[in-house]
Amino acid sequence: GLDPSIMDGDHDAPVLISNKAPNPKSRSEKDTHRRTRLHWEPLDEVSSGSIWALLGTDSDVHDFEIDEDEFAELFQAELSPFASIVSNSSKGSSSNGVVKVIDSKRANNGGIILARLRLSFSELAHAVDNIDCTAMTLEQIDGILEYIPTREERRSLAAYMRDDPESRFEGMCECEKFMVTMMSVRHYKRKILAMVFMLKFSSRVSELESNAELVENACDELFQSVRFRKILGVVLNIGNKLNTAGTSQRTTAGAIKLASLLKLNQAKAFDKKTTCLHYVALVVQRNNPNLARFKEDLPHVFEAEKVHWHESHAEVDTLWKELDNVRRVALLYGRQVDEDLGAMRRSDGDSITLASEVLGEDEEVRLLRLTVVGNFTIRAICKISGLLEHYQYAKMQFQRLLEYFGEEDRIDMLPHELFHIVVTFCKNYDVALSEVMVDDRLKKTKESNPSSSNANALESLLESDEAEQEPENDESQTISSRSSSKKRSSMTNVLNDIRNKSRGTFRWRRKKP
Repeated sequence: GLDPSIMDGDHDAPVLISNKAPNPKSRSEKDTHRRTRLHWEPLDEVSSGSIWALLGTDSDVHDFEIDEDEFAELFQAELSPFASIVSNSSKGSSSNGVVKVIDSKRANNGGIILARLRLSFSELAHAVDNIDCTAMTLEQIDGILEYIPTREERRSLAAYMRDDPESRFEGMCECEKFMVTMMSVRHYKRKILAMVFMLKFSSRVSELESNAELVENACDELFQSVRFRKILGVVLNIGNKLNTAGTSQRTTAGAIKLASLLKLNQAKAFDKKTTCLHYVALVVQRNNPNLARFKEDLPHVFEAEKVHWHESHAEVDTLWKELDNVRRVALLYGRQVDEDLGAMRRSDGDSITLASEVLGEDEEVRLLRLTVVGNFTIRAICKISGLLEHYQYAKMQFQRLLEYFGEEDRIDMLPHELFHIVVTFCKNYDVALSEVMVDDRLKKTKESNPSSSNANALESLLESDEAEQEPENDESQTISSRSSSKKRSSMTNVLNDIRNKSRGTFRWRRKKP
């Protein structure tokens, strides 16, 4: 025979078929009603420091009153013969004149960018060689970075400039002149990259610090929100009441995974419109309306949801790698300055790698302090070191939060994933609460005037809403009165159509020519 208990299982999971003979006792204990079940994911253990352990001692949550008759009316229905067969069959039926050594296009585009600089090629070369970030804006430096010569272009330009370089230089286009000038600057690409890094550093660090701070604040808010904790207690109580009703052999769950919160609006009552989340909102509104404002405790959670942790952490690593290039350039520049001052004997080698390897820590700091870019490097090293510590602390706080929710085994979960669950639940709850409030006000309107129809009740509800909204000044009152009169006029037409249709006299209105 058919086993109606299959309907109590998770509809997204595969059906487990047993070959064992049915127990005669179980036949006599079959439930006489169909019941709504909440297919959440219970946790196996409840740790002592988790939010679920705190809920076990929270008397406020357990003292909430639930109307048993209303609960039964919503979430259970008398089991009729072949009901499961009909429902399954119905479900199964649905389905669903200038010399150009380089490329001409690149030369023309580069000429346009360079024309905006208003610097001579010698001034441009001097600014790059001295890593002078005040000579150009970030946009200008980004522009010239795209037109520094490639290896092939350097070879072609060097071969072309071998014979009579002065006259050949004059016959070049602007972009080619820029490239030849840059070739005279040692390590020009590294130096331009260092200039870009220095100009972007402050904004990049500020954004990364803000991201880490958002994650920390969001974790603290979830730790400290008593109202959110009590809401989870109400969800747990109602869910257990659903799953253990009737002859169900399920035990009560002491804790659930946070992802289960997103299933609350999937479990529907037998009126086909009330969900478990609607009922949670209704119970909270009847017992402690202040709890419904739990979202006010979590402002940073909504912002932290937009912070992709792995990308931010990768950006910190990228900053550190790019800073190493700036450090090497600063050391080379510091050696050049030191040699000019006569503090060191002249050395023919100019390898950045060699310079950084043979220097001790004290000597490296001394050379860095000789130049502007070197002093910037020292400050940037301290800044990024502090940023790494900040990220480590934020990561530790999030690990504590996972333990608080009993999900410490989810080592792969990222902060924005957990915050997304909480934010989505908050939004779903707000929608459910607004629908519950509208339904409650419609019921009260009909109770106060039993002879009125649904259309009349809706019209009076709209009028009461308009009466509650008081304009701040005369001008806003005039605008409000005009818009409300238009809304009332259009709404009255709709309501008249509904009344006419109910009397069998509904007719389409023709538009006036």
